Amino acid sequence: MSLSVSPSLSAQRWLEPSQAQIFAEILDLCALARRASDAQTLRLTHLAPALRMLQHEFVTAGIDCPPPEAGQDDQPVSSSIMRLHNPNSTNSDSVSVGVPVVDAEGLLAVVELHDARTDVMSGRQTQVLTLYGRLLAAQLRRLVALGVGVPAQMLALIEQVQDHDEAAASRVLTGLLHLAAGQSPSMVEVTALRIAGLAELSGNQVNLTIEGRNVLARAGISRLPTNGQAAAQALEASLSSLPPARPLPTWTAFARLVVNEAEFDIAEAGEDEPLAFRAAGANSDWAPLSHNLADGWPDIAAEVLALTTDVTRHYAVMHMIRRRDVAVTEVAEIYDLHGLSWSIRPGEDGHEICVLGQDWQPLRNEVDPSRLDGMDRTRERALCALTQLWPDLADRIGPDVRSWSRRMAAAAKVSPLMNSAA
Repeated sequence: MSLSVSPSLSAQRWLEPSQAQIFAEILDLCALARRASDAQTLRLTHLAPALRMLQHEFVTAGIDCPPPEAGQDDQPVSSSIMRLHNPNSTNSDSVSVGVPVVDAEGLLAVVELHDARTDVMSGRQTQVLTLYGRLLAAQLRRLVALGVGVPAQMLALIEQVQDHDEAAASRVLTGLLHLAAGQSPSMVEVTALRIAGLAELSGNQVNLTIEGRNVLARAGISRLPTNGQAAAQALEASLSSLPPARPLPTWTAFARLVVNEAEFDIAEAGEDEPLAFRAAGANSDWAPLSHNLADGWPDIAAEVLALTTDVTRHYAVMHMIRRRDVAVTEVAEIYDLHGLSWSIRPGEDGHEICVLGQDWQPLRNEVDPSRLDGMDRTRERALCALTQLWPDLADRIGPDVRSWSRRMAAAAKVSPLMNSAA
């Protein structure tokens, strides 16, 4: 699978050929990530402030890159590959994961892979996605370093000169430089830029107009060199350096495991091979397990449960409570999960949510009322709000979820099977 820069991106007047090349390399990396994970969709979220002025270019290039949400910079993001809740997914045989794109200076973005295959968080696949994140970080860092370095230096010079002459630069110029440097302009600067036709407001986001981008391009600020070698080729070469995959052993089912009302076949393939599992009676591939018989059936069942069920989601749904003992001055519902308290209220277009004591924000993923009854719809909406307000929920409640999984697994039932090779 390979993606090329869309004609609309290459045709932008302000986009230099070298810029088209670097976006092509990023697109190739995204295509490889989808191929490696069998993901149906890919989104680029949590862009670092210095990259947000390029959000329009990512979208034009064909990458789903939604604008930042209110309070996003205050929300912690896990530094390791994380499992995501995707309420819009209708495929129970897939998972959604987030791959943090991080370098030595911090988080640059999060790549969300939705409806990927279920073993995407296994050992080898995690290696591949981690490597992908590092290579994408290198490309994004080039955009940051080369795209905002000059504007930042010019702003620093203006600040020094303004100590001697307050009228050293116009609000239009400083506002334009702040945007080019990935920084937030003041409201006075935003107004000046809008009057000049160089920027526009989209919700709470300030975006450069095409003319604003052309102004930067004509000054040479937005020109980015190519590294001479597509990052996709580097990824392919790095993948080839990984230890070769071992031939799949011949699995023999020997036990039937029933956990959380789901049935699985458990198989073995010799003393030096791990156990594996798949849905009972299925002809699908066996999925290896990290636990073996020496660890005990509760650990095996807990791992199967974690690999086949969004245990964080199930735990949250079962343990969140609606607070009816808290007085509210408006039509709102208050929920709590182990000290995480949030509120939901009807808005003009959908619902609004907030962490108690903080500002309201729109609920991104509304619940489809045709798929759930009233009670389920209410709890599903509360869960959507919870995962939106705390993207690192899995890390926050991880120990509790693992303990709960073990308790659930302790009730698992195991029965022998007649030998069956596959």
